Amino acid sequence: NFLVEWGMTRSTIDVCLYVYQEGDLTLWVAIYVDDALIVDNSAQLRARFVSDLSNRFPTEDKGDLKWILNVEISRDRPARTLTMSQELYIQDLLSKYSDDIDGTFSRRFDSPMDDSVDLSPEADPDGQNVTVEQRDKYMSIVGGLLWLANMTRYDIAYSSCQLSRVLTRPRRVHYRAAMRVLAYLRGTRHRVLVFRPNGDKGLDTLVDSSWATKFSCSGAMFFMHGCLFHWFSKLQRSVTLSSAEAEYFGAMLATRDLIFIRELLIEVRCGVRGPSAILCDSKSAVDMAFDPVAFKKTKHILRAAEFLRDLVARDVIVMRHVSGSVMVADILTKAVARQLFVDLLALIDAYASDGLACPVPRSVSQQGGPSAAPLPGPPQQPPPSPPASPPSFLRLRGAGPEGSGCDVCA
Repeated sequence: NFLVEWGMTRSTIDVCLYVYQEGDLTLWVAIYVDDALIVDNSAQLRARFVSDLSNRFPTEDKGDLKWILNVEISRDRPARTLTMSQELYIQDLLSKYSDDIDGTFSRRFDSPMDDSVDLSPEADPDGQNVTVEQRDKYMSIVGGLLWLANMTRYDIAYSSCQLSRVLTRPRRVHYRAAMRVLAYLRGTRHRVLVFRPNGDKGLDTLVDSSWATKFSCSGAMFFMHGCLFHWFSKLQRSVTLSSAEAEYFGAMLATRDLIFIRELLIEVRCGVRGPSAILCDSKSAVDMAFDPVAFKKTKHILRAAEFLRDLVARDVIVMRHVSGSVMVADILTKAVARQLFVDLLALIDAYASDGLACPVPRSVSQQGGPSAAPLPGPPQQPPPSPPASPPSFLRLRGAGPEGSGCDVCA
């Protein structure tokens, strides 16, 4: 009530977000429980808001955003970059299970999963179950991995998703796989999520799916101005009859999140002009999105099919094809080979500056072969003007434990 009385408008897209707009003055407040993130373009406006809020509630102004939900936030203004790191959280997780990791693995890994191991619940029905103590450890480990995967470590999203499917009855193969992920994190704990915006790029989505006998797995990565800010790895809820249908259904799942993002950007007056691109490595799935009579092939997923076709017909979404060699969302759909995993991570890191480029095999690069050329993408619009001031952190005193708060980063 206080925020509404102060003149803010509650977002209809995300109920945790409140927006104040008066002329050129902008103030965003993302709030959850007792924590709030403030983004503004006027120091006077922010000071007036904090003063009025402090007169109503006991508050603690922590200034520029440094920490939120065990995530460290750092800025390099000359380089125009923002970094999110969970290195300390990873170190705490590793120290808690260091004996278990050392007893299972002692080497460094460049990928979180062994691509030859099947971790589905149906893969090893006769396998030996772990002890009760190991099961409790397993559940705690997977919970920590899911937190990392949701916040900054997209590279373990698929492995965390697979491990979470057998929480109550893990087998030794799953327990060993969890230790493998921790061993991977031990060697990559310094890896951070970097935001380095490129104004020549817009809102792009890369989606991929792995066709399975029962439920396929889909993964998507969402880039804004070349910065990866959202991703998912999830099982499909419908059985698909071909790889093209699996890819198409995955594109529908990505479209749902993309529509939410577009509507949220519109509400904060940072709307994306023109249709948003969904990049897929299946030509058949792209053709199905433009074909108005393709319902004969998608009768069993009719609503999902019509949902995507309608948005394509209204120029809200445009489906484009890219080569499978540059489909970075592949790491969210299956366990890939080590070298491919490393190459795709390099593509993601360079996306803001280089865009999609074919990875150069190590043998070619060592021989001085030609460098990869970026693939042409859809025309992009210049970025909207963001608020000038850095995000700040505000906490209501006595309302909850330190570190609890909103995971919405305006």
